[in-house]
Amino acid sequence: MNIDEENDCDFLFKEIDLNIGEENNTVMSSLTSNSQSSILSEGRLNHPDDNLTLEEKKRKIEELYNDGTWLASDKYEIQKIQNIVRKQIFKKIKFCKGEGVSMSGAKGNKRKSTNYTLGKTHERADLTEKKGYVYEVMRECGMDEESKSLTERAMWWKTYNELVIYEIRQKRGKVMYKIRESCVEGELYVFLFKLFKPITLI
Repeated sequence: MNIDEENDCDFLFKEIDLNIGEENNTVMSSLTSNSQSSILSEGRLNHPDDNLTLEEKKRKIEELYNDGTWLASDKYEIQKIQNIVRKQIFKKIKFCKGEGVSMSGAKGNKRKSTNYTLGKTHERADLTEKKGYVYEVMRECGMDEESKSLTERAMWWKTYNELVIYEIRQKRGKVMYKIRESCVEGELYVFLFKLFKPITLI
C-alpha cells in the first residue's frame, strides 16, 4: 500500500468515527428526550383531572369535600400556612368568604350560614377560580394547579382551610385590639387636654 492509499484509509476511518459519534449523540439525545417525556407523562401533566370539563371539575371537588376523608396533618405545612397568612395574605383580605352572613330568625338573631353551595363559603371554596384569597393562599403554599392535581388541591384545602380562617381571625383580632387601644389613648389625651388646657390671660 502506497502513501496515498494510506492517507485515503486514514481519512475514511476518521469520517466513519465522526459519523459514529454523531449517531451516538443523536441516540443519546433521543433517549434523554424519551426519558423526559416518560417523566412528564407519569407526573402532573397527564393527571386524569386535567381532562375534565369545568362542570366535571366542580362536581369532583364537591365529591371530595363530602367523602369524609382528610390528609394527615403535617407540622411543617402548618407552620408554612401560618407564616404566609400572617405576613402576606392578611394584607389583602380581612374577612373570609361567608363570614358575617346574616340569616335572621324570628328575633333577628344571626346564626352561622349553612349555605353548602360550592364557592359560597370559606370551607367549600371553588378551586377552579383563579382569583381571590383562597387561590393566593394555595399558590403561595405550592398548591397551584400547575404543580398539583385537582384532587390533591381539594384534599389539601379540605384539611387546612380551618387553619387558614383561624389565622386570619387571630390576626384580625390583634389588629382590632390595637386600633381600640389607640382610640382609648386618643380619647384620654383629648379629655386631659380639655381638663388641663392652659388659661390665656388677657
